[in-house]
Amino acid sequence: MKVIPWHSACLFRFPLIVCALAGSAILQQAQNGGSTGLAIRVMPESHIDPSSLELSFHVHSPGVTAESTPVKLYAWVRSLPNQQIRLTARPQLLTGPAGSAPLSAVRWIGDMERATGGAIAAACNSGAFSGQAPQLLISGWRQSGIAVCNVRFALAAESDWPAGIYNCRIDLSLSVTE
Repeated sequence: MKVIPWHSACLFRFPLIVCALAGSAILQQAQNGGSTGLAIRVMPESHIDPSSLELSFHVHSPGVTAESTPVKLYAWVRSLPNQQIRLTARPQLLTGPAGSAPLSAVRWIGDMERATGGAIAAACNSGAFSGQAPQLLISGWRQSGIAVCNVRFALAAESDWPAGIYNCRIDLSLSVTE
């Protein structure tokens, strides 16, 4: 086992302020003749890219399904043991040539492109929105890791929708809970 001096670890892995405080505490204890120790607390952390989506659907003729450009979602999580990791999507508004349209018309198909660590056990979901309620895009994720999902969004074929461009904003959220 290789032991790295605390000052070397600080240069490469920890914010400068934490290392400065730890270093001064260790030096002070050493000068007083007591024992020294260093405790580092690792907190859960998560990142999602992108954090929101602006989708456009071009309806060429009523009754035909319209798809948006595929989206790649990149999620990175550092969690504590046995925490639930949730990637959710919440639609905001679907508008088209005739005004607002029901959010339940937006569906998606998710496919895991790549996963590392605990995300290997996770799956990208498929489904449909139900109003503005958040929907789970990744399920079964309980340990730190990286997940990259390819998601295709589609606007359900409705025979009474006029042809034109329909837009929808979707906010994404990545959370770690007990």
